[in-house]
Amino acid sequence: MPPLYAQDPLGAANAALQSRALDLPMAALLVACEPWMLVLVALALYSWLEGEVRGVLKSVAPATIAILLAVGVALAARAAGAAPRPLEASGFAPLLRAAFPAPHAAGVAAFAVFSLLAYGRRALSVLALAALCAAARVRVGPHWAADLAAGGMLGVLVAGAAYLATLRLLPRGHLAALRARRVRRTASPGGDAAERSAEPGAGSS
Repeated sequence: MPPLYAQDPLGAANAALQSRALDLPMAALLVACEPWMLVLVALALYSWLEGEVRGVLKSVAPATIAILLAVGVALAARAAGAAPRPLEASGFAPLLRAAFPAPHAAGVAAFAVFSLLAYGRRALSVLALAALCAAARVRVGPHWAADLAAGGMLGVLVAGAAYLATLRLLPRGHLAALRARRVRRTASPGGDAAERSAEPGAGSS
C-alpha cells in the first residue's frame, strides 16, 4: 500500500458515522452529490440568489460545464490509479480498484468554488453542502483521504479555470457584472444594503 494510504485517517471517521439514524439522511446526501443533482442544486440556489431567469441561466451554464468537466477529468485520471479502494481491501471485487481521484469530490468542489467565485459570500451555504457530501462519502467508505483530497483539488482548479475562462470570453457578460457589483460593494460603505439593492429584480413586485 502506498505511503499516503498506510495511515489513512478516514477509518475512525467512517466508524463514528455508522448509525442507523443516519441511514436516510446520508442516502439523500449521496444522491445530492451526484453530478446531475449538483446541477439541479445550482439551478435552485442561483434562482434564489438572482431573482430573474436570464441571470440564472447565464450562471448555471458555466457552472454545469465546470461540474461535468471536473467529474470527467477525475474519471479519466483515475483509470491510472493503482491503489485499491478501502472496500476492495476488505474483500470486495477488483472492479472497485480505480479510486483516485474521487469524481464526486471533484464535482462537489467545482460546484462550491464556482458558486463562491460567482456570488461571493452570499453563496457560503455551498460550503455546508460540500462538508455534508464529504461526510456521506466517508460513511460509505469507498475512498481513502488522498482520493477525496485529490478530487477536491481537481474540482477547485477546474472551477477556477471555468470561471476565468467565462470572464475572458464574455468580458461584459453576467458573471462579469456580478463581479463588478461585488467590487463596488467592497469599495462602498453601504455594504450589504447596496448588495441587496443591486441584485436583479430587486424592488420589483
